[in-house]
Amino acid sequence: MKNKQNVQKLVIHIVLILGVGINILPFIWMVLTSFKTAGEAMAIPPTILPNQFITTAYTTIVQSLSFGRVYLNTIISTVTTVVFQVAFCSMAAYAFARIEFPGKNIIFVVILSVLMVPGQIFLVPQYLFIQRLGLLDTLPALFLPNLFSAFGTFMMRQFFMSIPIELEEAAFLDGANRFQIFRKIMLPLVKPGIVA
Repeated sequence: MKNKQNVQKLVIHIVLILGVGINILPFIWMVLTSFKTAGEAMAIPPTILPNQFITTAYTTIVQSLSFGRVYLNTIISTVTTVVFQVAFCSMAAYAFARIEFPGKNIIFVVILSVLMVPGQIFLVPQYLFIQRLGLLDTLPALFLPNLFSAFGTFMMRQFFMSIPIELEEAAFLDGANRFQIFRKIMLPLVKPGIVA
């Protein structure tokens, strides 16, 4: 019995290792190709290892771009997007999960309908929006269109709906207002959703 389990585990591990190898192979090929000359990269039949490791591709990129500024822009854009999406999506999700207001379901369906539209369709309207704001070639143009996420709102709503409503009712009885309940009770309970 134990030998059979060991054989099954061995087979599973071999299959998983093969899967990892297949998935990582294109990445390894890309890295090795970056050290080849253009002729070697296009050679038929292809060569796995370059004849001579050259770094001209990397030096060209570093010299043509100001990498420090590019990475700083990426960090600023990413941090701003994450902070605002967590704040906006969690507040909107809490409202859709727990607060009754007119047209709640209709508004939620409209937000969910954004998920059904391919993201590329929004590129031109977002560009025109940024252009009319006069923000072309600025850092806010990178993160302004991404400050809210329909998927984030939907996911956080599911987390809020999984929390028993009795916790909120107890907080109301203790005199907490809606924002205090959201900040001190609900947000700590949905930390896995926020991290996700």
